[in-house]
Amino acid sequence: MEIKVESFNKIEIIYITVEEKINKNNLKNFLKTNLELNNIYSYKNKKIHLSYIYELKEYQVSIIDISCIPIFYIFINIKMDSTTVFICDDFFVLYKDYQPYYIKKLDDHVSKQDIKTYIQSKLNLEIFQIKEISKEQLNTYIENSQTNNYKYKFIYLDTNKSFIYYCLYVILIFSCFMYFFDTITNNKAQDNNNLQIEKELLNKLANIKKEKQFTYVSQILLYIFEKEKQLHIDIQSISYNNEKINIIVSSNKKDKLFDFLSSFNSTHINNINDEKNKYILNATIIPIK
Repeated sequence: MEIKVESFNKIEIIYITVEEKINKNNLKNFLKTNLELNNIYSYKNKKIHLSYIYELKEYQVSIIDISCIPIFYIFINIKMDSTTVFICDDFFVLYKDYQPYYIKKLDDHVSKQDIKTYIQSKLNLEIFQIKEISKEQLNTYIENSQTNNYKYKFIYLDTNKSFIYYCLYVILIFSCFMYFFDTITNNKAQDNNNLQIEKELLNKLANIKKEKQFTYVSQILLYIFEKEKQLHIDIQSISYNNEKINIIVSSNKKDKLFDFLSSFNSTHINNINDEKNKYILNATIIPIK
């Protein structure tokens, strides 16, 4: 089967800052939570290339169509040093230990020296090889990639399991109804017992829906507290009511409060006050599911 190469502008990349590297057993749940915080909910026909950047304590998550390989993979079989930077027209990729480690979009008119200085300051790397790739070379590498064998693993995420559980319970309930019908026909004395079983199953289904809602709200609150830490602001109060989050935050810089609000899709400022060289913001956050 022919392997397609995903161009850089079609690869969705997000960055996740962490305190330390995530345990492998928790990695999929960690990714799902953070993808949803970035409003990415569909994992169907997608795969993920994940790189943990030790120098930044950051995960770089590249989301690719399941039938493709990312364009930064096409350099794998090229002779290189253990640390090599490939510079193309619209991106560069740093290979470390012969595998993609750090990818970055390039703006126009960025020089080779600018990229070198950026890597040295950003990743604290002093010695590395640089290869500039022309459009013609890039096309050649893409053509050759059809016969390459790629040893790097992707991560595949399942769709939301709560929905799967919901479907299973619906099927189970339907099966129970059929069972009840046959049982009632054969022995009417079992009616009360069967109705009690049906009620218990419906209660379990309702509990799953509640757990799903709790998980969603927990993720939003986790994101809010992460933003508080990143922006060095103070949360004075927070409450969840009628699917809205009411919050009061303060900072000695008004811009920090606006940066906080810009992290969400839908917000409303109730009021903002200046008290003793400190700005206090009263706002409503409307989560979008």
